[in-house]
Amino acid sequence: AHYTGMQDMVVALENILAAVLNRDGGFYTVRDEQSVLESYIYIMQFRYMDSFEVDINLSPGILDCKVPKLILQPIVENSFIHGIKPMDGPGHIQLMAERLDNTVTLTVMDNGVGMDEDALNKLYTLLDSDQPGHKENYEWASIGLKNVHDRLRYLYGSDYGITLYSTPGVGTVVKATIPA
Repeated sequence: AHYTGMQDMVVALENILAAVLNRDGGFYTVRDEQSVLESYIYIMQFRYMDSFEVDINLSPGILDCKVPKLILQPIVENSFIHGIKPMDGPGHIQLMAERLDNTVTLTVMDNGVGMDEDALNKLYTLLDSDQPGHKENYEWASIGLKNVHDRLRYLYGSDYGITLYSTPGVGTVVKATIPA
């Protein structure tokens, strides 16, 4: 009954695997990153029966900017797994990207369960530590966010990386900042 949907899901999975296995130096255009992200979102919506929606709003001038590949998918996955999935009712994730002067900001917002100040402080402690985001090192871990943050800092320096804002019951905003 879901033959067409399964075909589309296999194509989406193929797109993600091609991105993971491609040895192109580790950078994509924002347009390519959006394509991989849309494939991931398609699979997750199919798997969770459209229990959430995603709006992608990218300014046209940003589509050809180079970004490290696979930085958006872990952030969106984190929003879904930790923000949307535990809540009752439909979830909404919004992705925005804009360029201001010599900086590109990729913003992922969700209307999920959010985090209290203690959880946010623990997450910042993890992000700022030299330890990898393994569960053995902490009570909990956010390996995806830690990985993205560390990659951005390694590539561009300490002025770049991830910042978070969250309110319990309202949602979370994650911003990844990189040079344009």
